[in-house]
Amino acid sequence: MLGIPPVVSQFEGIDRLGSNCRIAGSVTIMRYGEDLPVISLGDECCLHDGVRLVIGNPADAPGIGIKIGNRVIVNVRAYLSGEGGLTIEDDVLIGPLALLLSAGHEVHGGDQRINRNPISRAPVRIREGAWIGAGAIILQGVTVGRGAVVGAGGVVTRDVPDFAVAHGNPAQVRRFRRGFAPDRPSIRSLLSRLLRRS
Repeated sequence: MLGIPPVVSQFEGIDRLGSNCRIAGSVTIMRYGEDLPVISLGDECCLHDGVRLVIGNPADAPGIGIKIGNRVIVNVRAYLSGEGGLTIEDDVLIGPLALLLSAGHEVHGGDQRINRNPISRAPVRIREGAWIGAGAIILQGVTVGRGAVVGAGGVVTRDVPDFAVAHGNPAQVRRFRRGFAPDRPSIRSLLSRLLRRS
């Protein structure tokens, strides 16, 4: 099928590959250091052209790795950093050119040259059924909730709740998906609770 990567039974650099995964030949994997099993894909995943997976040296920090669940689709030229730990749960959509960054560089590490300062790391988690839009950037330490949506070009610096729709720079929750909004107490019930406490 034109434009759909082929089904592969193995792919160099991926330690565990589930069944019926489709991976484009132009997917690249950058690994450093110890050859430990740190990259896994579940069943029926699809990595499109130009996707890049990056792993640091597992000896440098605990939690380094990329774990991708079942039926995850990663669109063209997305960049997935597992240097601080990256977990993508089942049925997630990652848009083209999205950046999931679990590591960066300390800016106050003592050296005037950023590249000589320590690496900062914090795990990124994309929960089940979420959608990361085209060109969105997810920064280290962020969790995107179940069924949440990050709009195209959004820069996510803090957690996104389940079923929320967030966009902008920095991304902010703008609303919740129709039918999935959390229950919010009415003004009357809030006043009633306050009066009972007094």
